Amino acid sequence: MQRYMIVALVPEPFREQLGAMRKQYDIFCRQWLPPHVTIVPPFDLELTRDERQLLRQISVPTTTSFEGWGAYQRKFTSVIFQKVTDHSFDDMKIAVYDAVPMLPPQPVDDPTYHVTVVSRIPNEQFEPLHAEVSKNEVKGSFSVDHVMVYSWDDNVRQWLEVT
Repeated sequence: MQRYMIVALVPEPFREQLGAMRKQYDIFCRQWLPPHVTIVPPFDLELTRDERQLLRQISVPTTTSFEGWGAYQRKFTSVIFQKVTDHSFDDMKIAVYDAVPMLPPQPVDDPTYHVTVVSRIPNEQFEPLHAEVSKNEVKGSFSVDHVMVYSWDDNVRQWLEVT
């Protein structure tokens, strides 16, 4: 089985701004994709070449804007993210599931659409880091019109774009 994820990439200049924050605050940023909104979180499945091609062809124009900082905590670690508005990302997700119906169902406890900036923060370090990261201002809106498919490569320990 191969591990994939399906995302909408954040365009410039926001990609550069959010990428710089990741490099500053997240020690795991090398493993990450470019700044993105997750449409389908990581899943394990054998996708055929035709299915991968079909996913890359999905086009659902979406415009969204940043709406401030958010975070969620898990048992041992936390995540800090930039919230985005506009649930037309739901339309992208529907198009993805229509194209490849055997995708695993989404967990119901997923937070809203967002762009992760810092991940896997030990919970004891969360409060001061959240206060520091939240001082950064990200304002504006952006448009995306298609999804990107990435797969995990164990050899290089990072996500690579599926071509």
